[in-house]
Amino acid sequence: MKAKVLFILLVAVPMLAVGISASVAYQTANISINPTSGPPGTVITLSSNYPYERCFGGGIALGGLYYTLNYTIPANAQGRIEFYCESGSGEFYVRSNSVFFSVSQIDSDQDGIPDGQDKCPQLPAPNTSDGCPLVDSDGDTVPDGQDVCPNEFGIPEWGGCADADGDGLTTQYDQCPSQAGPRENNGCPTPVTPTQPPATDIPLPELPTSGACVLATQGQTRVNVRSAPSTNDAIVGQIEPAGVYNVIGQTTMPDGAWYQISSGWVAGFVVRLGGDCSTLPDPFQVATPIPDSDGDGLPDNTDACPQEPGPIDNNGCPTGEVVLVDSTIDLSGALQNCPQLLLDAQTLPIFIQLDIASGNRLNPCQYLENLLGELVFGQPDPTLSEENAQAILENCPEVLPALTGMMDRLYGINSNAWQILDSVMTPENACQIAGSVANGVIPPEFANALSASSFPTMTPLAKPYTGSILKPLYAPASAALIDTAISICILTPISPQRAAKIRERMQTAGVQDTDIFTYGCTLVEFFNMYGDLTPDKQAMVTTLQGECGLGIYESYYLVYLADAAGVNFAAVLAVDPVTFCADILGTMGANLKDPTTDPEVSPTMLACPDLAYFLKSYEAELNLYTLWVVLSAINPCTTAVKFMEQGILTLADQDQPLPACLGIGASEMTLADGQVITTSSPWAQKIAVLSRADVCAGLTLPPGDNDGDGKTNDVDACPDEFSVNPDGCPPGALVNTPPVINPIANQTLLVGSFINVGVTVLDAEGDPITITAASSNPAVANVVAVGNLLTVTGNGVGTATVTVEASDGTDTSTTTFEVTVNAPAPNTPPIVNPIGNQSVQVGASVNVTVTATDADGDPLTLTATSAAASVANVSLSGTTLTISGVNAGTTTVTIIASDGSTTAGTAFNVTVTSPAPPVPSGGEDAGTTGDTLVSEELRNETAGLVTDNIEKFGLLELPTQFTPNANAVFQADIGEQTTIFIVIGQEITQPFEGTPESNFYPTLDPTGKFVAFLTVDLTSGAVTVRVLNIERNISLPVLTDTSLKDTSKSNFKIALFPPSWSPDGKRLLITLVDEIGTPSIYGLDISDPTNIPEPELLVDNVTAGAFAPNGRYVVFEHLDKQGTQNIYVLVETPTEIKVHPITNQPLDSPCFAPMFGPDSLSVYFVCTVNGVQTLYRYGIQGLDAVDMGVSNIDNPAPGPGHGFLGFDDGSVIYYGYEDGSRVAPMIQLQNQNVSHIRWITLAEVEEEDQQIASVGG
Repeated sequence: MKAKVLFILLVAVPMLAVGISASVAYQTANISINPTSGPPGTVITLSSNYPYERCFGGGIALGGLYYTLNYTIPANAQGRIEFYCESGSGEFYVRSNSVFFSVSQIDSDQDGIPDGQDKCPQLPAPNTSDGCPLVDSDGDTVPDGQDVCPNEFGIPEWGGCADADGDGLTTQYDQCPSQAGPRENNGCPTPVTPTQPPATDIPLPELPTSGACVLATQGQTRVNVRSAPSTNDAIVGQIEPAGVYNVIGQTTMPDGAWYQISSGWVAGFVVRLGGDCSTLPDPFQVATPIPDSDGDGLPDNTDACPQEPGPIDNNGCPTGEVVLVDSTIDLSGALQNCPQLLLDAQTLPIFIQLDIASGNRLNPCQYLENLLGELVFGQPDPTLSEENAQAILENCPEVLPALTGMMDRLYGINSNAWQILDSVMTPENACQIAGSVANGVIPPEFANALSASSFPTMTPLAKPYTGSILKPLYAPASAALIDTAISICILTPISPQRAAKIRERMQTAGVQDTDIFTYGCTLVEFFNMYGDLTPDKQAMVTTLQGECGLGIYESYYLVYLADAAGVNFAAVLAVDPVTFCADILGTMGANLKDPTTDPEVSPTMLACPDLAYFLKSYEAELNLYTLWVVLSAINPCTTAVKFMEQGILTLADQDQPLPACLGIGASEMTLADGQVITTSSPWAQKIAVLSRADVCAGLTLPPGDNDGDGKTNDVDACPDEFSVNPDGCPPGALVNTPPVINPIANQTLLVGSFINVGVTVLDAEGDPITITAASSNPAVANVVAVGNLLTVTGNGVGTATVTVEASDGTDTSTTTFEVTVNAPAPNTPPIVNPIGNQSVQVGASVNVTVTATDADGDPLTLTATSAAASVANVSLSGTTLTISGVNAGTTTVTIIASDGSTTAGTAFNVTVTSPAPPVPSGGEDAGTTGDTLVSEELRNETAGLVTDNIEKFGLLELPTQFTPNANAVFQADIGEQTTIFIVIGQEITQPFEGTPESNFYPTLDPTGKFVAFLTVDLTSGAVTVRVLNIERNISLPVLTDTSLKDTSKSNFKIALFPPSWSPDGKRLLITLVDEIGTPSIYGLDISDPTNIPEPELLVDNVTAGAFAPNGRYVVFEHLDKQGTQNIYVLVETPTEIKVHPITNQPLDSPCFAPMFGPDSLSVYFVCTVNGVQTLYRYGIQGLDAVDMGVSNIDNPAPGPGHGFLGFDDGSVIYYGYEDGSRVAPMIQLQNQNVSHIRWITLAEVEEEDQQIASVGG
């Protein structure tokens, strides 16, 4: 059971009276879409920071958007589909920005023509326009697909139709195809009425040569007016030969031009035109939209600033900069004992003022004095010298986070070692030294420059090292640094054996480089003075760490103190862990040994029983002679201390004559009765023999008394341990406790598959455990145990019982679980997504991601072949296809995916071109990319900082002093999904490859062992909060949309905002949306994964909460009912939660993505100003806009060192100085977007007032 930590913040709190409204109307918050492209049938998700009443896609009403909205792209969709949303009511709605989805058409027969345009989607016809094989039924050389008259032998120039009657009209336009007739009579003979007199010619009107366009008939015959421009459409009237008609439109059809008059359409081949007809509109062509160059929603013709985005209410012109809220709090009451500091306090950031006023501080004046003193007189932030920084950014920017992380840790423990590290670097060796740090190695130049002044001297627990609890982040210390510290700190001569022993103890305890700089010589002296741990003391250290949640050094030091007090460790270990951890000191105090009756304490050392107990820790170093010298000394207490300090005693330390049976340096002695005593004899027996006046006197041992304690083996409960106790056992001797096996859940699998099941066994004595397992029916399920892992294989349909046994060598425990084996489902063939045609230059290569899925979840094997290897070679590494150009030409590449039973494939063309001639070098701007410095080997035009694939993340060599746990996480768009990546040392892993979900917003816990993130099901859109155990690569859902239905929040949904860990790693801040669409921040207690309670409201109507590393503050976003989005901060007091805004932005300039810096003294966030996302920093020096040299900054991630910052622009992750003076790209994937980097959470528990409950617990 972990020690309880008070966490007042995550209890239900009332609605805060700080002007935060519970509803919002008429919003203009941006919406986003994911994914942005894909085939018909793709499920897209629209997201927004605030709900919209209605949304539209491609002209179709989609319903309301309550932070997320899912929609399936229709099967007939094509081209680019616009989506937007509207907020409001009645007749007034405000429209959001537009987002677009590009439909990539499916091409079933792979003939290059999408199914939506392919009239024969299952028949390949690559050289046709309609996708059908060329068929010419009438043999006139015009394929049926292009033949207007497919069953009539015709003339190609006439569309495959004939003119059988020779009247100039082809069949499709000739209403009398077998009788010649004039065009004006549609190819039919003009009827002759002999009884009528000849018609009198009507004078045809003359038409103007300029002015408005008009028309008239060509002759004396009336001309039909039709409802549409085709002779197949209905006749709606006629025009008279004597009339002149205004033309209002025109269009072009297969039989020529048609003209529109007020009553309908007339064919151009039967009329005359007059006036200017060159500008007639075509009603069948879509008008070209007026562009919106700056994307602010106003077309250029109505935008007063068409090249600068701005709000509509400002006519499209930008407004001003970010506005800071008046940040003065009444501190007169809190600082009544130090009014002289009042003015200084009111210049501090608002969250620090709130903290001072909150009543959280036992002595606010002392806290403020310390803070101001540190700000004025403290060391400067650790920064590299100008020359070293320039050299690293130009030649090896990838190791910068490792170096800054190490320097910041050295700075944080108040050591000048960070300055020594910078001083031993030169521009020539800077990359080499920084690379050593990135590899977790202390550079020899650094170690050699250290001196005693580099190590602070402090008394353990006088200034507790809380970092050992909250920051187990760094790699074990190197032997070289430990030896350096020993030579500096141990001033008295010690034996080589003792030096080796100190190093062994420190390494066994997991001492780290920065621990040496933190504790310094006190730490080294501690491991010199305190010997080896006996099994019972080691078990106590394990209990204090594992059950009570203490850090390694707190555990060691507590055992050290308990040993000095004579605590009976065996008796304490028998106490229930819950009771023990609730009152550690009380339990130990109730189980003390009496040194006057303890056979392990020599009568000569009763004046210093604490040293007598310590002495046993050195049993492995004490031969019989040296132990006798200590026990027989005039002042055995002083002699014992000397041995503990130096590890050796000399003849000068011998105060008594040497016994005849004991030689100098002897490890064995023979008593008068022949009994042999050695260094391996029981400690109590050696103490009893060597404490006597007559050391060599015999021990009268009854027959069968192995330990010589006067009790025969048949009645001695501990026959091999000397004891004066009646039962023959030393006080509190360990009685074996059988191991305990945690219950194992029943398992289900398919025939032919296997699963791995972990077995957790607890043993009170810490004995080594042997695990075995057997199946009741191996024909159904077989089981094999290796270590604590069971592999269960399904052999046949049915049920079997697996019995698991765990033995500690003395006792055995068992447990069982059921295994159900089902028949496998029918196999479904895999699917390989189509790949577009590619091009590459000779001698170059291009990478393409192959996406293949299998509905059954079968593992897929991918193969790739090139039809002409002489043109292009192909190779596969995982799902990354590399195409290398060999010679100019074209080849076809085929991809085949096999699930072991069936295969599927796709093919595409690759065009290889000759390379362009080289660009001449030189020029005053050669070798740079704007303000960003890039290493020489990465400056070539084709590579830049783009890695070829995930396996080649050579750029990102992050700090390995954070290992063995993770030190950074980020997310990337891989194909149509978003997934997370984990950085461990210099390795990057993708834990969820091939899963059917998208994973967002990864965040590391304070230990680097766990990742919290959000998962979105691509089918249902359901959101889940999950926690990943990095070492085991297993994730656990801690909250789902479905699980919320079983709580009082049954209509709530999880919103897509990043989670945030509390500094103790036991709680998460998440954002939930209620039934009316209002988002709020909730606390989720995950300290007991088996019993996760319902989320508790923290702040209503806000989003994106983030803890400060010191656990005292939370920063978040708030979108008010006017549509303005600002940054707020909260501080908890003993009676309430105080909330205060930081920014006061207008409608068009939202602020978002807030994060505290590593020192909890600054907040970083992004605001959209004049249409550009800009980084801002609010802290001790007020509010500053920071120019990082990159457009549209997002997701600021301060750290891992003070003064440094990671961020992204939506596609590339950058790292550099927080003032923007130096910035370098860190992670970039070809054709993929990477974003949202988060370093390990550097929890900072303040030394002063640690007992005060705070936001972080």
